[in-house]
Amino acid sequence: MRVLYVNPFAQQLSGPDESLIGLLRGLRGGVEPFVVLPPGNPHVGRYEAAGATVIEVPMQRIRRTTRPGMLLAYAGLFAPETLRFVQLIRRHQIDLVHTNMEVILQSGLAARIAGRPSVYHVRGTSFASPRRVCDAVVGAINKLADEIIVISEAVGEIFYERGIRDKVSVVYNSLDPAMFDNPDASAVTALRGELAGGTEGPLVATVGRINPRKGLECFIEAATLIARSHGSVRFAIVGDAADDSERAYLLRLREMAERAGVNARLVFAPARRNIAQLMNAIDIFVMASINEGFGRVVIEAMAARRPVIASKVGGIPEIVVEGVTGRLVQPDKPEAFARAVSELLSNPDMLSQMGAEGRRRVATHFSDAAQVPSVMRIYRRVLRRPGEEQEMVEAP
Repeated sequence: MRVLYVNPFAQQLSGPDESLIGLLRGLRGGVEPFVVLPPGNPHVGRYEAAGATVIEVPMQRIRRTTRPGMLLAYAGLFAPETLRFVQLIRRHQIDLVHTNMEVILQSGLAARIAGRPSVYHVRGTSFASPRRVCDAVVGAINKLADEIIVISEAVGEIFYERGIRDKVSVVYNSLDPAMFDNPDASAVTALRGELAGGTEGPLVATVGRINPRKGLECFIEAATLIARSHGSVRFAIVGDAADDSERAYLLRLREMAERAGVNARLVFAPARRNIAQLMNAIDIFVMASINEGFGRVVIEAMAARRPVIASKVGGIPEIVVEGVTGRLVQPDKPEAFARAVSELLSNPDMLSQMGAEGRRRVATHFSDAAQVPSVMRIYRRVLRRPGEEQEMVEAP
């Protein structure tokens, strides 16, 4: 089975990349993958190590903008990019096209033109507003996709509320929990020293893009409150700013930390490729996002046996079990985040128990072994669909 995967991003820290690479590792031997990436994607070698043939081509993404220049550029390149995908499908004798994000339509249209089944993997809710934009994108995906994979029930609601349910399947992002066991101890110690400023106190961290939707102001406000009653605790914000607006946001965050007087105990650090080392270097993981379709970094923290304090938004409540693997807090409530973190800092046994429960939950619900077979079933179903009414029966 030859599958063409289309991933429109080229970022150092990218949930769609991490999830797709993990999926390819899990599907190895079951599919022959061809992965289309934009030039400059930093993960080419990792895709190749996962068994994929990588093809680099420029591609335009859907963007929420009213700037005439960007809209004209998108419109002008849509047809030639679609034709390029058609040519790739035919040249490589592709059986199925799997579009790895909801922000590119050219690949789905190319699959239709070439007469190949199309699967869309909707990994976020970035297009959920304004409503007219969401209606247009959802309508287009519904027309172009034979099957739609969503990464959480929260993402699925975007389709359900528009009457699209039969072709939608929830397949959670997944990972191999064993990759978080036994990391290089010296590397973990060195990283912890860097993030904690060389001190011995507990380390509370958040990890992700430097973007306003990640709720980083809330994290800094909570850190300021926690620091007043826990003199040895240190904090870290780990992630990259991808463009000028995010770099300006990072500057505002640094200024905010300085005004709050917590800058001496808060480290801003760039994104790390080795997420297992990073998660093993911290004590408590915090995710104060305003919105998250899933939150891959949450299961990464849980795989490393770290308790999670996270916003009760999007797909996060489908991952974190309140009071068992961590705490769920209303977004933009720094006092509530501070209370939840302080409770764990004051109760090491609870911290350890929640971490252990988180690891068990990841192994049961969010491991590659639990989720990857669902994708293969979708592939087999969609490849049987043209001209056949009979539902495929899975072999035991």
